[in-house]
Formats: sequence, C-alpha cells, structure tokens
Amino acid sequence: MQTSNHARLAVGHELLPRSVASLPALTALLTQLLALLAVLPLAVTIPAQTLSPFQWALLQGVIAAAIGHRLGMAAWWLPIHLVFTPALVATLALALSPLWFCGGFLSLALIYGKTDQTQVPLYLSSRAAAQALASLLPARHGFAFMDPGSECGGLLHYLRWVRPDGNCHRVVPEMCLKLDNFEGPTLQVWRM
Repeated sequence: MQTSNHARLAVGHELLPRSVASLPALTALLTQLLALLAVLPLAVTIPAQTLSPFQWALLQGVIAAAIGHRLGMAAWWLPIHLVFTPALVATLALALSPLWFCGGFLSLALIYGKTDQTQVPLYLSSRAAAQALASLLPARHGFAFMDPGSECGGLLHYLRWVRPDGNCHRVVPEMCLKLDNFEGPTLQVWRM
C-alpha cells in the first residue's frame, strides 16, 4: 500500500493527518482552537454575568487539556493547555505594553531557535558533564565526535580545548549560524 501526504497517523483514539501529528506545536494550536469552539456555544447560551472572563478561560483550558490528553499529546503539554488561556486573560487584565510581548518572543526565539521543528530542547551541559564526556572519548588521535543538538556550542568548545587532536562536528539550524560561526580546523559545522 502506497502512502501519500494525506496518510493518517493514529494518535490516542483519534486520527490526525501525519503532517499535523508530526508537529506538536500545530497539534497544540488545533487543540486550543477545538476547545474554543467547544466553549463558544456555552458562552452564547449562558448569561454573561454567570461566569467571569477568567472562569470562561479556565473552562476553555480544562477542555483543551482534555482534548490534548485524548489526542495522546505528551504529558507536559497538558499543563500548558490548562493554563494558556487563563494566563492570556490574566495578562490582558494587566494592560501591559505589546512591546514586552514582542521582546519576550524575540528573546525566546533567539534562545530556543527551531525547537518546534527539530524537537530538540535547549540543554546546556554542565562543566562536570563535559568533563565526564571528555574522559569517554577514544584515546586515539583523530577521533570524530558529533553533537547533533549543539545549539550554543559550549560543549564542543570545551572538547576542542581539552582534546584538540580530535574532529568535532556540530549540527545546527541555519538561524544559529547567523549568531555565531566558529568553524575551525578541528570543528566542522553541518547546516540543517
């Protein structure tokens, strides 16, 4: 049987298109939209004074978490679904300048890059972890080491410093190359 772009992947007890199921951020967005669609009919039929905006948001969050659970999303998405809309309503009540949100988004984008596409979270190795890893490298000259999740490159900087006789390979999203480019004789950068 030949698969197509419209192939379906079983998630929980529901079926989602493979293209959606492979991108958790898109699944999360769809989950929030489905929960909003579930709350809207209630908001129209129940008098407005019955629930506060925060209570409506909390109801939407509970429904979103239930939908996320039903779709088989990772457990860490469920609290995000639960608090997203209530946090949004609470934040709007503070009447903050939109520039704060723009700055926060840009900061997170610079730190985490393409995490939504690569599914590799930012994890900075401690000095102890780098030392332990260096002790596990082969003793022979010219060994090769690849770090496929090398966002900031700190681990490879350390390995290059303690073991200049090896060849380190760094795999990074294109965005990181604009921020730093430290290729050298013992470090090769692979572009994604």
